[in-house]
Amino acid sequence: MYLHVSSTSAIVQPSPDAGTGLGNGWFHVLDGADPANPLYTLNGTAVFQVVATDGAGEVSAPATITVTVVDPVALAVDDSVVMNEDDAPLTVCHIDNDNPNNVPAGILPLKTPSGFITLNVGSPVQSVTQVNSPTCSTPDNVAGAYNAFEVTLVPNAFGSVTPVYYGIQDSTGLSFSGGITCSQIGVSTDSCGHITVTVNPVNDAPSIGIIADQVIDEDGSTGAISFSVDEDQAGNSNEDSQTLTITASSSNTALIDTGEIAIVWTDGGDAAGSTQPTINVTPKADQNGTATITVTVNDGGGGTEEVSTTFNVTVNAVNDAPTVGVIADQVIDEDGSTGAISFTVDEDSTGDANEDSQTLTITASSSNTALIDTGEIAIVWTDGGDAAGSTQPTINVTPKADQNGTATITVTVNDGGGGTEEVSTTFNVTVNAVNDAPTVGAIADQAIDEDGSTGAISTSQWMNSSMKMVRVMPSGRQPDADDHGVEQ
Repeated sequence: MYLHVSSTSAIVQPSPDAGTGLGNGWFHVLDGADPANPLYTLNGTAVFQVVATDGAGEVSAPATITVTVVDPVALAVDDSVVMNEDDAPLTVCHIDNDNPNNVPAGILPLKTPSGFITLNVGSPVQSVTQVNSPTCSTPDNVAGAYNAFEVTLVPNAFGSVTPVYYGIQDSTGLSFSGGITCSQIGVSTDSCGHITVTVNPVNDAPSIGIIADQVIDEDGSTGAISFSVDEDQAGNSNEDSQTLTITASSSNTALIDTGEIAIVWTDGGDAAGSTQPTINVTPKADQNGTATITVTVNDGGGGTEEVSTTFNVTVNAVNDAPTVGVIADQVIDEDGSTGAISFTVDEDSTGDANEDSQTLTITASSSNTALIDTGEIAIVWTDGGDAAGSTQPTINVTPKADQNGTATITVTVNDGGGGTEEVSTTFNVTVNAVNDAPTVGAIADQAIDEDGSTGAISTSQWMNSSMKMVRVMPSGRQPDADDHGVEQ
C-alpha cells in the first residue's frame, strides 16, 4: 500500500522517497527558508488529500495542517553612538551586535540591503551612508548589501538624534525586517534596528582678526588699532556667554615691553556684537628697531580655548636734539675778557648712548658786532666720540678795545643727525666803560736869549678831544692878554 499526498499549499509539499520504501507518501511542512518567499513569514492552514492504494483500489481522506510561525528573528539590536562635536565621520558596525539567537543554521551572515534603510537625519547628524567596512562583520557577497553605516556630523553642532531605521537580511536573501518604520514593516519591533547618535559639545576656539603691521617713528605710538574677536570661530551663538581674555607680548622687550602695550576691551557677553577691542603700542623712548607683537584671545572654555595673531611694529630711528648747558652772564671791564668759560654738551638730550658716534659742531654769534664780533669769540672743543664723556668745551669772549656796552652771545650745538639736530643757549656779556688817561706829546728842548721867549710851541694832548697850545714863559713873568694856553 502506498500513500499519495496531493496538495498545492505553499506550506505543505510532497516529499520524495526518504528511504523508507514508501514512495512519495512522505510530506513536509516548509520552515520558511524558501528563497522564493522573501518575507520569512510562511504561515496559515493547508488542506490536502491523503490517498491510500494497494494497486487494486484506493481510499482517500482529507487532512488539514495549520502552521503558525513564531518569529524566530529577534536580531536587530539598537546601537547607541557617542561622538564629540566636529569629530571625523564614524563607521558604525550595526550588524556586529545584532543577535542571531533562534535563527536557523545556515542563514548567516546578516546584512542590510540598500532598500532596508530609512534615514531620519537631522542636526547634529549631517548624513548617514551605507558602507562595507573591513573592520565590521563581513556581509555575504551580495550586490547592494552593507554591513555598516558612516555617520557624518554637522559642523559645530551637538545633541542627540536617531537618524537610522534599518532592517536585516540573511545570506539566503530572506528579510527579517525592512521598510520605513517598525510598524510599517509589520513584524516584531525586535526585528527593526535603530541607531541613536549623541554628540557631546566641544569648546570651539575663539577667533581674532588680522592686525596689520605698523611703522612709526621713534618716540611715537601706533595709536588705537581696532581688531575683531569672537567666542566661537564658527560664529555660532552657543558660546556667547564665555568671557574672553585678551593678552599681548613682545619679541623685543628692549624696544617694547608688556607695559608699553595697552589693550582696551570689555566683553559684553557676545564679543561679535560688542564694541571691538583696541591695542595701542608705545615703544620705549629713544629706541628703534622691530618687535613682533603676539595678541592672544582665551575663552576659558577648555580644550582649544585660545588663538593668537601677530603683527610687527617697526620703529624708525629719529635724531634726538643735542644739549648745551647754561652759561652764566658775564660782566667785565672795557679792554678785558671773560676768560675761558666751561659748559656742557651731549649728542642726545635724553643722555642715551645710541647717538654717541655723532660729531658735535659748536658755533657762536653776537647780537652786537660793534662790541663783540665773531672774531672776538674763541671756542676750544674736541669731540672725542662721546661728548658726555669728553673734556667739556670752553668759550672766551674778548670785546673790541676801548668799547663798552652789552652783547648777547648765542652758542649753538649741531650734531649733524638731521631732523632736530641743533640746540642753542645764550648769555650776556656786559662791558663796563673805563676812563682812559690823557696824553701829551713830546716837547723839544728850547734855547732862547735873555728877555726872549720860545714862542708858541705846538704840542698835543688828549683832553676832552681838543688840541691844546702850551706857551712857556720865563720865570717871574705873568701871562698877559695876548698869551694863550696853560702855563707850565
